[in-house]
Amino acid sequence: MLKLPDTIAGTAASMAVCPSISANALAWAADRGLSAGTLAALGVASGTAFFPDAGQKLEAIFFRYGTGWKARSLVGKHFVTGGGFQLGFFNLEPSLGQPEAFLVEGELDVNVAATYLQEHLRATIYLDGAAAAELARVKTPWAV
Repeated sequence: MLKLPDTIAGTAASMAVCPSISANALAWAADRGLSAGTLAALGVASGTAFFPDAGQKLEAIFFRYGTGWKARSLVGKHFVTGGGFQLGFFNLEPSLGQPEAFLVEGELDVNVAATYLQEHLRATIYLDGAAAAELARVKTPWAV
């Protein structure tokens, strides 16, 4: 089992079956349209982590990756990784071997591996109108 920080909600045994999510983390996720059931199905956990860019421990939501984990603070937009984390797609393993996969991103971030798909010859990227309006070729076409 992947080792997460000791300050994550729940015990190591309970984490393997059903991660414990704090009320604050559930509220944070609900604001983004994510249900408790979705978080449990994805193995998401909550707890506290030290965020170097914030200079303090903050409550966070933890995402397990094929190797390691990534935490995002509930307050502010701070990220930290650990446990041998290697840059990759979250929840990739269940998608492998499927005839089709959808990558959905919300907030843009330089740490998002999906940005590499811009160079992929067979990638199809779907945007809603609000997101498309923020593209440089739409917002400032003279600068492209």
